[in-house]
Amino acid sequence: MKTIGTLVLFGLLFPLFAVGQNNRQSRLIEAKAALMQSELQLTADQTQAFLPLYTSYEKAIAASSAPMRSLRNKMKADTVSYGAVPTRQQALLQIRTGFAVSQSILDVKKSYLDRFAQILDPDQLLKFYQTENAIRNKINRELRRRNNP
Repeated sequence: MKTIGTLVLFGLLFPLFAVGQNNRQSRLIEAKAALMQSELQLTADQTQAFLPLYTSYEKAIAASSAPMRSLRNKMKADTVSYGAVPTRQQALLQIRTGFAVSQSILDVKKSYLDRFAQILDPDQLLKFYQTENAIRNKINRELRRRNNP
């Protein structure tokens, strides 16, 4: 099952990196939801309750991550103000923004835990978070590979 999930993930997700940001995010969420549905072996009733909740969860996570993406994009776009080596203030800003984003993501995850627990049994709930981490790791590895050929 893990191999099938990996193949589905790679087949569905990697074409998405060439699409526009909003469309890419929506298609990425759809692909991840389909993979989750498969990996968790959801019943029809669970699927009906899970998919809208998962979509909302993913959008909340993305919104929580936005300040860090915004800062990174600003730094890439403004090479005059943000040189190759950050100043002390720029480094502190990056670190503080990263902490705030991490806390915001943790808050979202905590707020959704009980809602997911109402839909998923304990084994599925554990598998959900394990699969979520595995997907994130695979995407990050692929992005690093593409950025450092």
